[in-house]
Amino acid sequence: MVLTPILILLNERLVQPRFEQGEDASYEEPMDEQHNPVIVAGFGRFGQIVSRLLVASGVAVTVLDHSATHIERVRRFGFKIFYGDASRDDLLHTAGAAQAKLLVIAVDDRATITKIVETAKHHFPNLKLYARAYDVVHYHELQLLGVDYIERELFLGSLHLGEMVLQGLGMRAYQARRKALQFAKHDRATNQRLSSFELGSKKYISVSQQARDEVIALLQADRIQRQQQEQDDAWNVEERAPRNI
Repeated sequence: MVLTPILILLNERLVQPRFEQGEDASYEEPMDEQHNPVIVAGFGRFGQIVSRLLVASGVAVTVLDHSATHIERVRRFGFKIFYGDASRDDLLHTAGAAQAKLLVIAVDDRATITKIVETAKHHFPNLKLYARAYDVVHYHELQLLGVDYIERELFLGSLHLGEMVLQGLGMRAYQARRKALQFAKHDRATNQRLSSFELGSKKYISVSQQARDEVIALLQADRIQRQQQEQDDAWNVEERAPRNI
């Protein structure tokens, strides 16, 4: 009984990792050097949407993924995907990073995203990087690393749901869309401003609070303006209406 914890520890540290490595290795196949204009690293929920859109639009894509589960599921549907760690410069080279136009970093691990960015920036400085950010803090980290385009993973879905909630509360569809677009534009501009300050600093917090007040004032001013416009339109309709003589 005394040896049980030791045996469990040995299994976790030595035996189990070997089985896992053997299982993953079965998904690895020789990859000839690729020459597609886009490389997508990560084929989970995020990367699949990006890749499917590109392929459906006629763009040739080289897909890399380090998850045996993703690869097994995707290959059932006939999608070509290569197994490997996209943070390795030799794998990126074989995937065609030296000639490709874009690398889309869509993996679902924050540290891995940053590591891939650092590797690509160092070994393939001419490669444009489009990356998924875990949150606002990660967004700013990727900005400092020089990523060309960054998308927060939940931003657009959350924004669209908020737009639908406004409609569900009785707001007209075009008004809800207008507010969502205004909010998104202001939010992106705010993130650009915040990238100049140290995270958590007094200036960072001050600008954040100021931006919160600004967006509230912006959307309220738009509501008042739209209400006034609707009143003016109603007045014009009444003026044009035929009068009984």
